[in-house]
Amino acid sequence: MLPWSRLLNADTRQLSFGGDWTEEKLWHVRAYLQAYVTALKNQPYFQTAYIDGFAGTGTVRLPAPDPPENLLLPDLDSPETVSETRDYMVGSAKMALEVKPSFDRYVLIEKDGGHARELSEMTERFPSLVDRIEVITDDANVAVRRLCDSWDWKKHRAVLFLDPFGMQVDWSTIEVVARTRAIDMWYLFPVGAVIRLLRRDGRIDQTWGARLTATFGCDDWGGVFYQTTEEAGLFGDLLCTTRTASLERVGAYFLDRLSTVFGGVAPMARVLCNSKNVPLYLLCFAVATQNVKGQTLALRIANHILQMKD
Repeated sequence: MLPWSRLLNADTRQLSFGGDWTEEKLWHVRAYLQAYVTALKNQPYFQTAYIDGFAGTGTVRLPAPDPPENLLLPDLDSPETVSETRDYMVGSAKMALEVKPSFDRYVLIEKDGGHARELSEMTERFPSLVDRIEVITDDANVAVRRLCDSWDWKKHRAVLFLDPFGMQVDWSTIEVVARTRAIDMWYLFPVGAVIRLLRRDGRIDQTWGARLTATFGCDDWGGVFYQTTEEAGLFGDLLCTTRTASLERVGAYFLDRLSTVFGGVAPMARVLCNSKNVPLYLLCFAVATQNVKGQTLALRIANHILQMKD
């Protein structure tokens, strides 16, 4: 069992503590994948699929130091940055291929060409699955939206894992995923990067403001994370802006945003911290189906897994 972790409850704003965040995220997602394929193994109606939006190289290279905080910022997207971050962020693709029973399809998306080649080489270690695996070298937003728009979702059910190293996922992608009504989504939301962009004085660069709007899918975050008050000054009243953003407030706001487009959202989000106990990500779960029975089952499983210790 890992020594510490955090769980954020959007309703009670309570935190609990526990384990190493890279292993922790993979452990929880793997547990859900195992439950998912087991539950659907005997159904004749759908093809099951696993979609990985940031698949990396498919292998885990540990131990590695915590990523510098600036690597979580959305403009740092060079191959060098990706490589350094991926030393700490890979493993989900191989993990999914090892789950039994197997998915009917695997779509592994990786923007970096070199990593995509390594990923393809890794998949060759699974000869029984080779005809089921598709490796796509493209931006995750573009590739995921294309899949969502082109597949027949009356015949498919999928689990999507979005594991970005920063604020690369656009809200428009989230909306397209939700519209399928057939995808269960695990999203490693970069709460640490969001909080760093929310300057204490409220003076946010236009580029960063646009990135925050693209991440949340609306521009009312300023009124949520800042409070403006009047204070008496030497030359009259002054308007003072105070940041009210916190881990709990940002997390609750994002889960509320997810609930506007998804059929169901787990009220618990796993808070993943670095070795200095600084929050980096929220591991969030949302289910797109509007089917009450399917939605209830998926949320019950995800809620149970999110509260489990590794």
